[in-house]
Amino acid sequence: MAMSGLKSRSEYVRMLIRTAAGDLALAPEDQGTIGELRDELAKIGTNINQLARAGNFGKAKFTPAQWEDVQALRRDLDRMRMFFERVFAELRGQKSGFRVAPKDAAP
Repeated sequence: MAMSGLKSRSEYVRMLIRTAAGDLALAPEDQGTIGELRDELAKIGTNINQLARAGNFGKAKFTPAQWEDVQALRRDLDRMRMFFERVFAELRGQKSGFRVAPKDAAP
Protein backbone atom coordinates (compact mmCIF):
# COMPACT_ATOMS: atom_id res chain seq x y z
CA MET A 1 0.00 0.00 0.00
CA ALA A 2 2.83 2.40 0.84
CA MET A 3 4.51 1.77 -2.51
CA SER A 4 1.29 2.67 -4.36
CA GLY A 5 1.18 6.10 -2.76
CA LEU A 6 -2.38 5.55 -1.57
CA LYS A 7 -3.14 6.72 1.94
CA SER A 8 -6.09 4.57 2.96
CA ARG A 9 -6.75 0.88 2.90
CA SER A 10 -10.07 1.39 1.09
CA GLU A 11 -8.38 3.34 -1.73
CA TYR A 12 -5.82 0.56 -2.07
CA VAL A 13 -8.49 -2.17 -2.18
CA ARG A 14 -10.43 -0.21 -4.83
CA MET A 15 -7.25 0.08 -6.90
CA LEU A 16 -6.65 -3.69 -6.61
CA ILE A 17 -10.23 -4.43 -7.69
CA ARG A 18 -9.95 -2.08 -10.68
CA THR A 19 -6.66 -3.66 -11.69
CA ALA A 20 -8.09 -7.18 -11.41
CA ALA A 21 -11.09 -6.09 -13.53
CA GLY A 22 -8.74 -4.80 -16.22
CA ASP A 23 -9.38 -1.10 -15.61
CA LEU A 24 -6.53 1.33 -16.05
CA ALA A 25 -6.07 3.20 -12.78
CA LEU A 26 -4.49 6.52 -13.65
CA ALA A 27 -3.86 9.08 -10.95
CA PRO A 28 -4.40 12.72 -11.98
CA GLU A 29 -0.71 13.53 -11.51
CA ASP A 30 0.13 10.76 -14.01
CA GLN A 31 -2.03 12.31 -16.74
CA GLY A 32 0.66 14.92 -17.45
CA THR A 33 3.26 12.19 -17.75
CA ILE A 34 1.08 10.34 -20.25
CA GLY A 35 0.82 13.56 -22.26
CA GLU A 36 4.59 13.98 -22.24
CA LEU A 37 5.04 10.39 -23.42
CA ARG A 38 2.55 10.97 -26.22
CA ASP A 39 4.47 14.07 -27.31
CA GLU A 40 7.78 12.17 -27.28
CA LEU A 41 6.17 9.39 -29.28
CA ALA A 42 5.11 11.95 -31.90
CA LYS A 43 8.70 13.24 -32.14
CA ILE A 44 10.05 9.72 -32.57
CA GLY A 45 7.43 9.09 -35.24
CA THR A 46 8.54 12.20 -37.09
CA ASN A 47 12.14 10.98 -37.06
CA ILE A 48 11.16 7.53 -38.33
CA ASN A 49 9.07 9.09 -41.10
CA GLN A 50 12.07 11.20 -42.10
CA LEU A 51 14.16 8.02 -42.32
CA ALA A 52 11.52 6.35 -44.48
CA ARG A 53 11.27 9.42 -46.72
CA ALA A 54 15.06 9.50 -47.14
CA GLY A 55 14.97 5.83 -48.11
CA ASN A 56 12.13 6.37 -50.57
CA PHE A 57 13.94 9.24 -52.29
CA GLY A 58 17.30 7.47 -52.40
CA LYS A 59 19.01 9.80 -49.91
CA ALA A 60 19.63 6.85 -47.59
CA LYS A 61 20.53 3.33 -48.64
CA PHE A 62 18.81 0.65 -46.56
CA THR A 63 19.38 -3.07 -46.78
CA PRO A 64 16.14 -5.06 -47.02
CA ALA A 65 16.49 -5.97 -43.33
CA GLN A 66 16.97 -2.31 -42.34
CA TRP A 67 14.00 -1.27 -44.46
CA GLU A 68 11.85 -3.90 -42.71
CA ASP A 69 13.05 -2.56 -39.34
CA VAL A 70 11.94 0.96 -40.30
CA GLN A 71 8.56 -0.37 -41.41
CA ALA A 72 8.22 -2.41 -38.19
CA LEU A 73 8.96 0.72 -36.15
CA ARG A 74 6.25 2.60 -38.03
CA ARG A 75 3.73 -0.18 -37.29
CA ASP A 76 4.73 -0.26 -33.60
CA LEU A 77 4.38 3.51 -33.35
CA ASP A 78 0.92 3.32 -34.91
CA ARG A 79 -0.14 0.80 -32.25
CA MET A 80 1.28 2.99 -29.48
CA ARG A 81 -0.42 6.06 -30.95
CA MET A 82 -3.77 4.24 -30.95
CA PHE A 83 -3.24 3.29 -27.31
CA PHE A 84 -2.57 6.91 -26.32
CA GLU A 85 -5.62 8.03 -28.30
CA ARG A 86 -7.78 5.57 -26.32
CA VAL A 87 -6.29 6.80 -23.04
CA PHE A 88 -6.94 10.45 -23.89
CA ALA A 89 -10.42 9.68 -25.21
CA GLU A 90 -11.17 8.07 -21.87
CA LEU A 91 -9.73 11.03 -20.00
CA ARG A 92 -12.14 13.21 -21.99
CA GLY A 93 -15.01 10.95 -20.91
CA GLN A 94 -15.51 9.07 -24.16
CA LYS A 95 -15.96 5.32 -24.47
CA SER A 96 -12.79 3.50 -25.43
CA GLY A 97 -13.10 -0.07 -24.20
CA PHE A 98 -11.53 0.52 -20.80
CA ARG A 99 -11.96 2.99 -17.99
CA VAL A 100 -9.38 5.31 -16.54
CA ALA A 101 -10.28 5.21 -12.89
CA PRO A 102 -9.66 8.33 -10.86
CA LYS A 103 -7.60 7.75 -7.75
CA ASP A 104 -10.54 8.38 -5.42
CA ALA A 105 -13.37 6.87 -7.51
CA ALA A 106 -15.62 4.26 -6.02
CA PRO A 107 -15.50 0.86 -7.75
